[in-house]
Amino acid sequence: MSRNGLPVVAAIPNYNMAHCLSELLPQVAEQDYAAVFVLDDASTDSSREVVGDFDKSIHFVAGTENVGAGANRNRITGALGFNAIIHFIDADMNLETERVPELAQDIAGSETVGFVGGLIKEANGNQHPFNYGPRQCLRADVGANLQTYISSKVNKEPDKAAALRDRFSGFVADFPDLLAEPKARRIFWNTEANLLISSDVLANIGGFDPKLRDHEIQDLAIRLSDAGLERRFDPALSAVHKAILVRSGNRNLQMMKAEWQIARKHGLLNWLLPDGKFQPTL
Repeated sequence: MSRNGLPVVAAIPNYNMAHCLSELLPQVAEQDYAAVFVLDDASTDSSREVVGDFDKSIHFVAGTENVGAGANRNRITGALGFNAIIHFIDADMNLETERVPELAQDIAGSETVGFVGGLIKEANGNQHPFNYGPRQCLRADVGANLQTYISSKVNKEPDKAAALRDRFSGFVADFPDLLAEPKARRIFWNTEANLLISSDVLANIGGFDPKLRDHEIQDLAIRLSDAGLERRFDPALSAVHKAILVRSGNRNLQMMKAEWQIARKHGLLNWLLPDGKFQPTL
């Protein structure tokens, strides 16, 4: 079965990124989206004015309470009003891909697909080291630390980076190979900053967990995996991340707290010893 006939909409989560919206909205407007929504998480800057001044047809979905990135994305479900393929694109992105709606129907149209994640580039052109990754677990945590170290060597010591990836392939194989050309593949999770997901899948799976302030995509991926839905990465959908931080707090502490929440939610044994071996090939 197929969702190829569904319209494609853009959903832009936003929190105090008026300056970024002024750059992204013209890029989005050039695309043939059925609708564009800015999901605002109770911003205190001029985001509403930027959207209103740019194009009155863009839907500004205003949150009266700051609920966090995941719960903010859930606002699209109540605002949409029709079935669609949703393209979540963060406000601090530059969209590189042309004709996104056409591509989205092609790569995210199958009803066996839970979501398709796109390529996230850093400002220097490198792929983001955590564009996608394995199921969250103890082994993945070790791999994430190794991936961070490999990433630090990619530009100045590429040979060392390649040797490290080869030596520790058992830990980092399901993270991006930062020295290779990105290729379409199966993944466990992909960053939600550039993501295609159908509205029926998002609604039926229960949306992003509003209790999580970080790692919400990993939790969503676990639930999609349990439901038998595939998660895919496709570099044809590409964006550049400007990496602008606007939320306060200790990010590392927030991530640790979220991981503990996910481990408790899905079982500590599954965190220690996740079931099965993930197969990345399409």
